[in-house]
Amino acid sequence: MEDWRRDIVLMNLSQVNSEKDDYAPAFYQNGIVYASSRRKNGPIDKSTGDTYHDLYYAPVRSHGTRAKPQSFSYNLNSQTHEGPLSFNAAQNTIYFSRSERVRKSDDKIQMRIYESKKTNIDWEEAYEMSFNNGDFTYMHPSMSPAGDRLYFASNMPGGFGGMDLYMVEWIDNRWSRPVNLGGSINTTEDEAFPFIHDSGVLFFASNGHQGMGGYDLFLTNLSDPDEKVVNLGLPFNSFDDDTGFILDPAGIQGYFSSNRAGGMGKDDIYSFQAKAGIPTMAKSFVLKSTVQVVNTSNNGAIPLAAVRIFEKNGESLEENIYEHRYEIDDNTGERTLKKVLKDLESIQKVERITNRRGEVVESFQAEKDYLILISKDGFETTEFLYSTRGKINPERIEIPVNPQSCFDLSGQVLTIANEPIPFANVLIRNACDGSERSITANRDGEFLYCLEMGCYFEVVADKAGFDHKTTAVSTEQIRGSRSMNLPIVLQQQSGNILTTPLRTGTTIILSNIYYDFNAYSIKDGAAKELDELARVMRQYPSMEIELIAYTDARGEAYYNLELSQKRAQSAKEYLAAQGVKHYRIKSFGFGEARIRNHCTDGVDCSEEEHAYNRRTEVKVIRINNDEIEFEQNEKGGY
Repeated sequence: MEDWRRDIVLMNLSQVNSEKDDYAPAFYQNGIVYASSRRKNGPIDKSTGDTYHDLYYAPVRSHGTRAKPQSFSYNLNSQTHEGPLSFNAAQNTIYFSRSERVRKSDDKIQMRIYESKKTNIDWEEAYEMSFNNGDFTYMHPSMSPAGDRLYFASNMPGGFGGMDLYMVEWIDNRWSRPVNLGGSINTTEDEAFPFIHDSGVLFFASNGHQGMGGYDLFLTNLSDPDEKVVNLGLPFNSFDDDTGFILDPAGIQGYFSSNRAGGMGKDDIYSFQAKAGIPTMAKSFVLKSTVQVVNTSNNGAIPLAAVRIFEKNGESLEENIYEHRYEIDDNTGERTLKKVLKDLESIQKVERITNRRGEVVESFQAEKDYLILISKDGFETTEFLYSTRGKINPERIEIPVNPQSCFDLSGQVLTIANEPIPFANVLIRNACDGSERSITANRDGEFLYCLEMGCYFEVVADKAGFDHKTTAVSTEQIRGSRSMNLPIVLQQQSGNILTTPLRTGTTIILSNIYYDFNAYSIKDGAAKELDELARVMRQYPSMEIELIAYTDARGEAYYNLELSQKRAQSAKEYLAAQGVKHYRIKSFGFGEARIRNHCTDGVDCSEEEHAYNRRTEVKVIRINNDEIEFEQNEKGGY
């Protein structure tokens, strides 16, 4: 037991913590939301001498923060305590503790659990959950990954003493009555700060079970009625109070709070890495289930179909099997970023082929989410989401697959030296109805499009500095495979030195950088355009830019100006984290100064119309043309 603990790396999150209370973290996007009494002004809690606790957000990586903590929500933070919290799996619903006076005539305060939904602007007004009852405390909610059970602490009558841990279930569109988790978990003292892990293991804090002093952290496997309560021991526990433990789905990285010696203030938040995992967690088990692939046209089995199975684990799955390509919308002409599957053979070697009954047998881990990809010539590639959460028995998984109604045209745009031409334009003209579709090849010059059956097409590829090329493709008399690979070779224009659109004075509008309302830190996975800008700036070391951020017209003008300045600075820090030197970037915020449509103050507009005004402009203020020409000559035309 001691060996695995020696490998744990523990760190005080000094950039998150203050001299006041900072505690009870919860995972949110690319960071944590937590409770803190750091607010300088506001009502004072007479029992502590500090301001009431609010919710704060900090983007955090294992090695530290990327930005200073900021108030999490205008709507949720109030003139009372907002405390420990939990999100649902989609992170669009929050459950949190909030204090209220039991009677206006005295200072007695109890905690209640509130719920709020996320909107496009902020979190909506919170409402008290139905199971709160009487003059008792309900606090420290933890939502199960499946969203069907909520765990919390309460001192309601009928418990074992002090604060006990309870659970409610979502049944028939309502929350059930609270159920006490029993005498193996609860004691005559206090149990609080529950956290239900994806594995079914419950972590909690207690000063009633035998520990090292104050509140200690414990775990128990709720799926095993014979499982005992286990003390996490050193270094998680100390002689002081240790609470608010959370752990990522992989069981390796997480956070907790403690007022142990050596911190920055009262309660501090600590991060940890457990390289070997936590061996006292739930015993892993598998569900040996049957996957059957079925033809939607006749409900018949599909033999010899390729089956690829991936465990869903966030961004790494996205990066491994998807890529982003630009397409031009036929109606608006706007260039948008689309998520498409990579070439299947490059994703994963096929290890499973369905038998004559269209079946494969697979061992799925319990309490996991999976993506199952089905592919076969003549059928559409199908993505199927499957989860074992809450399941204890093997099952039959039927996956319907549609016969292919179009012809997969894949290709690559190349130079005469057989080198890829990144981001070439590919125009596909349909002779049947006269329609045109414009797509943009990826950085390797590759493109993919599904052609209508029974038609004649012209495929036109072009790129600045190259002669365009037209290739004819017909799907009128297709036999056998319904896919084709089409290499397209472009001839560089003779006597022409290619110039790049990225020259001094060029302005690029970035519209797809996403922030929460009243937030200026950039979410992971929500800044693809900045990632591409960072790549280009690393490619051209002489390039210097101005970043100018704009908001929509909602809210006060002075607030929007300040927010845009913070967002521009955040974009600058994001680029710097990608290896671009600070001196190459100047950042400005103009707020709502340059609205691009009619959506000015007081005008009723849709969210999409407001979003059109929220953008970041990039202006190239310096770039060395010799550097660009060298890059073009070296690569045969970029």
